[in-house]
Amino acid sequence: MYHRVCSDNESVTSPYALSRNVFRRQMEYLLAHGYRVLRIADLITQDQNSVPSGERGVLITFDDGYLDNYENAFPVLQEFGFTACISLVADFNRRRNWWDRRYAIMKAPLLRPDQISEMVKGGIEFGTHTINHPSLPSLGERELEQELIGSKHIVEDITGKPVRWLAYPYGDVNSRVKRAARKAGYSCGFAVNSGPLHFESDLYEIRRICIVNNASSAYLLSELSGFRKTFRWGRWAMKRLVGGRNKYHNELSPEE
Repeated sequence: MYHRVCSDNESVTSPYALSRNVFRRQMEYLLAHGYRVLRIADLITQDQNSVPSGERGVLITFDDGYLDNYENAFPVLQEFGFTACISLVADFNRRRNWWDRRYAIMKAPLLRPDQISEMVKGGIEFGTHTINHPSLPSLGERELEQELIGSKHIVEDITGKPVRWLAYPYGDVNSRVKRAARKAGYSCGFAVNSGPLHFESDLYEIRRICIVNNASSAYLLSELSGFRKTFRWGRWAMKRLVGGRNKYHNELSPEE
């Protein structure tokens, strides 16, 4: 999971941003170590032939839809022949992010429809990240429906393709939100640090790895081996077992 990919002359101060050079080195690592970059359909259909024997699969996702995804990440992905899945905040009346002022990442322009259309032609897939980036479990039924269905229609109108997935803002999700996502016509949903260890156990709460500004072999091996993912899953599973609640986003939300 990525958010921003900044130019190499831009200072990277947010945990949700990395430089173009680091991103490129990470893509080089995937190629050199035999990873196959998958498409959403490979997850939804759970096609056993999507990753040939001897290869490892990875899904590259971006949340929010920053302009630098087009300027810096897209050319690198094209260079390596990789695709990615970008979940868009779909209020196109506001073209700079507004939903969280705590991090430097939150002062950046967002993608325009013409850039999105160009990326679609270049093989990039698009889903939704709602219209207004709210914490979905906090919404009433009508607001929740508007965020899920409204964003889906907006993104479909821009891309000309069916939208089959969403990423939950802040990673916040519970059973009520998952039922609403299924009813709205989504085939899967991306969380962050919640959900089962294996994605096929719950396609509406797919756990992801947040990648930071580091391209060292040791860091990438740790992330791609699943070591940190397993550790975080164990912590999450224990909190669920004892009925605990985390005060931060993207680990655990109340079930209702």
